[in-house]
Amino acid sequence: MMALLNKFSKKYVLLGLTFCLYALTQNLADPDLFARLAVGKLWITGGKPTTDPFSFLETHALWIDHEWLSGILFYVLKNLGSVFGIKSYKILTLLVILFFLLKAQQSKALRTSIPWCVICFSPTLYLWQSNVRSQLFTYMLFAIILYLCEKIEHEKVFKIIPNIWILAFFIIAVNMHGGFVIPLFFFLAFTFKNILLNRDIERSNNKSLLLFWVLMCAATLLNPYFIDYWWFLLKALTMDRPTIGEWAPLSINSFFSIYILSILFFIMLFSKSKRFDKIFFITGFALAGFSSGRLVAFFFMYALVNFSDAWDRALSLFSDLTKLPLRFLQNSGITAYLSVLTYYLLVLSPDVIKNINALDYSAYPVNILSRAKHCLQSGKMLTDFNSGSYALWVLYPKFKTGIDGRYEEVFTQETFNLVVDAYGGNGPNKQEQALMKINPDYILYKGDPSSQATLLKKMGFSIILSDSDYVIFSKETRESICGESQAPENII
Repeated sequence: MMALLNKFSKKYVLLGLTFCLYALTQNLADPDLFARLAVGKLWITGGKPTTDPFSFLETHALWIDHEWLSGILFYVLKNLGSVFGIKSYKILTLLVILFFLLKAQQSKALRTSIPWCVICFSPTLYLWQSNVRSQLFTYMLFAIILYLCEKIEHEKVFKIIPNIWILAFFIIAVNMHGGFVIPLFFFLAFTFKNILLNRDIERSNNKSLLLFWVLMCAATLLNPYFIDYWWFLLKALTMDRPTIGEWAPLSINSFFSIYILSILFFIMLFSKSKRFDKIFFITGFALAGFSSGRLVAFFFMYALVNFSDAWDRALSLFSDLTKLPLRFLQNSGITAYLSVLTYYLLVLSPDVIKNINALDYSAYPVNILSRAKHCLQSGKMLTDFNSGSYALWVLYPKFKTGIDGRYEEVFTQETFNLVVDAYGGNGPNKQEQALMKINPDYILYKGDPSSQATLLKKMGFSIILSDSDYVIFSKETRESICGESQAPENII
C-alpha cells in the first residue's frame, strides 16, 4: 500500500508541477473576472441585489446570478492577495482536479500512466489560460463525482455518511457556478445504470445511491433564489447563443474535434474496457463536446480516468512489433517527459516569478476608460459584449454600461441583438434605429472609427477621447475636462 501511495505521489507531483507551471505562465485577464469582482463587491457591501445596477439597458426583472459566490470569493482573494490571490485559486483548482482524476484512475487498479495523463489532461489546459473563471468549480466537482463513481465500482459498496463531505462540497458548487447540473445528472445516469444492470454494487446499496442523488437535488435549493434558480438554469440551458464563440458547436476540422475523434479511435482500437456503459458515457461526452466548446473538458477527464489501459496495450503491442523491451519504451517516455519538464523549469520559472502578481490587460480598454472616468461627465456608456465586463468594473457607479459577459443572467436576447445593431452589425439603417432607441451618452468603440463617423456625426456624436485601439464617441452636448492622458490606477 505504501509503495502504491509513493508511486502515486511521485506521479502526482510531476504532473502537478508541469501543469501548474503552464498555468502560471498564462497571465491573460479573463473578461468575466471583472464582472465577478464587481458583483462580489456588490454582495459584500450591499447584500443580495435583485436587479442589475450596472447596465442602463433593459434587463430581466429579477437578476439571478448563478455565480454569486464565485464573485464574493474572487473579491475576497483580490483584497487578500491582489492578483497572486486569484492565481492561487487557479492553481488550487488545477491540483484538486488532477488529484481526484488520478485517484479515480487508481481506484480502478489501473496504472497511472504519465503519457496518457498528459495526452488527456493537456487539452483541458485552456481552462487555465486565463485568470480565472467560475466554471473551474464545476470541473472540480465533476472530478470528485468521477472519483466517487469509480470508488463505488471498485469497492462494490456505497454508504452515505462517509461521503457526506461530497454533499457539503456540492452545496458550495451549486452557488459557485450553474454548471453543477452536469455532474448532478452524470451521477443520476451512473445511479440508474447500477439499478438497471446491478453490476457494480449490491442491490441493497442502490437505495443509498438514489437517496444520495435526491439529497444532492435537495441541496440545489440551498441558494439565495430557492426554486427560481432552477427556472433560470432551465432557461439558460435551452438558450441559443449563436454569436458567442465558446458556446458554438465545434467545426469538424477544429483542433478539439480532431483530438476528440483521435482519442475515440485510439480507445476503440486498443482499450479492453469496452463495457457498454463506459462506451455510452465516453460517446455522450464526445457529442456534448462537439455541441459546445465549453464541454470538451468533460470528455477528456472521463477518458483519462477510464481508458488508460489503451495506452498500456498500445505500448505493449508496439514493443512486440519492434522487439524493443517494454520497460525501455516506458522509461524512454518518462525520460523525455522529465527532460522537457527540466527545460521548462529553467526557461519559464524566471518569467513566472517576475509576473506572479501581474495580469495581461492588453485586450481591454485600460487607458481610455481610465481617462473617461477622470474627465467625462457621468452618463450612459454603450459597451459591447467583449468590453462590457471590464467597463462596469472600472466605471461603476459613475457610469452605467451596456451589455457584458453575464449575458443570460441579465439581458434578454432582444437587448443583446439591439446592441449588435447599434454597433453596425446589421447595416446602417438598423444601427441608426438601435442608437435612437438605446440613446446612449457615450459609445465605446474598438477599431478604425472612420466607418462610424459619418452616421454618428449625423446623430449628434463626435469623438471625444481616443487611443491606439479605442475611441469614445460623445453627444456634442456633453462637456469634458480631458487634458493629458491619465495613468490608469491599479486595475485589480
